[in-house]
Amino acid sequence: FATPTTSWTGCDAVDCCDDNCVMYSYDYDACTRIPGLMWRISAFNFDHAIQALHTLFCMSTLSGWNYVMYEGIDSTTFNAALKVDNKPYVAAYFVTVVVLCSFFSINLIVSVVVDNFNKIKAEKDGSAFQTEEQAVWVNNQRLLERISLAPLFSAPSHWFRRWSFYIVQSDFFDPFIMLCIILNAVSMSP
Repeated sequence: FATPTTSWTGCDAVDCCDDNCVMYSYDYDACTRIPGLMWRISAFNFDHAIQALHTLFCMSTLSGWNYVMYEGIDSTTFNAALKVDNKPYVAAYFVTVVVLCSFFSINLIVSVVVDNFNKIKAEKDGSAFQTEEQAVWVNNQRLLERISLAPLFSAPSHWFRRWSFYIVQSDFFDPFIMLCIILNAVSMSP
């Protein structure tokens, strides 16, 4: 990728907190003549191929890519002061690069993670995170499900408890309780 911008430099005050106070005011010659100011080259730029690849990689991680884009939009000619919104069409380039590079890097990372997961899963006989004890427990549970034992409860001996037991075991008990809950919610609503 090549960038449509030319110069990503600016003049910074040594003791200035706000970059806008100086960066957009002085070119290289004026900046070097005024005491307390120093000329800087942006950490993310396209001055040479290695730096361009570094900038594209950092942008693909989506970490501060918008600041790189704003510097590209404000860029001017070599050793000239930045100018606000000097090249707004550059935003399309940066958005395209971010979409393509982040899509590529995310796919690359996800494919490596999935590949390693599948290798570990194949080594562990179908489960990447199960211990031996857990695998034995899962197999025992599968065997128990095949047997399908239904628990049988015996009715209590006391007459009231036995009567309550038969009511609760009835097929109509669950729908009746659900109806009571719904009627309660309807009656409490304003």
